[in-house]
Amino acid sequence: MREHVLADYLEGRADAAALSKEFFWFFHGRGWASAAVRDLAVPLLVRPAHLARVCEDVMDGRLEPSMMEAVACALLGSPSFVLGPSVDGRLASVLLREWAHRDLGRAFDVADARGSLERMEPVVAPERLATAA
Repeated sequence: MREHVLADYLEGRADAAALSKEFFWFFHGRGWASAAVRDLAVPLLVRPAHLARVCEDVMDGRLEPSMMEAVACALLGSPSFVLGPSVDGRLASVLLREWAHRDLGRAFDVADARGSLERMEPVVAPERLATAA
């Protein structure tokens, strides 16, 4: 996966369809071995609002629920995506680790996305209000 595509999606410069296409092409067309393409010039600080976008797109049917795990593995496995030491960074870290280390035999579903979004709401709502103003 090319990191800039994931970063563009998280920052709102690309839509869910672009992210899905990227994951499909790399994981089905090229395989895991070549899945990491480090092409992000400046590291991206991952915030709960980024993860909320993933959850909302899963809940709205724009992303498959399994994309939660794929996004988590990509973010955690790359030095180009940074989780800060703040409360926001710790929350993002906890959620990403939960998404990446799913119980075997249990697939992600919309309820998982909803539960994660509810846990992020106290942090994400004030950030959205600030950017809307």
